[in-house]
Amino acid sequence: MIKQFSKRVIDLGKIIGTYFSKTEEHQLNEVYIYLSEIKDLDYFESQFIDYKNYKDYSNDKIHSFKNYCQEWNGYNWNEKLSKEKIIVLKKDYYN
Repeated sequence: MIKQFSKRVIDLGKIIGTYFSKTEEHQLNEVYIYLSEIKDLDYFESQFIDYKNYKDYSNDKIHSFKNYCQEWNGYNWNEKLSKEKIIVLKKDYYN
């Protein structure tokens, strides 16, 4: 039986799949299955956007998709990004 996914899951899944290099059909299907099990997709999406912005800003290593799935809700990525920006500003100010 082929599982049907909502347009929202597919659209977000493609974005996340591209970010984590999950672009093959079977890999994307794993992403879709994971996303379809998330209760609050809006919160997940905002956490992903904040995670991505944090990683871009901090040049920190990007997790694998598997590790991200285990940790996405363990942090407030927006708060981490804000703290990182403050640290950088202070460092720039005092140097």
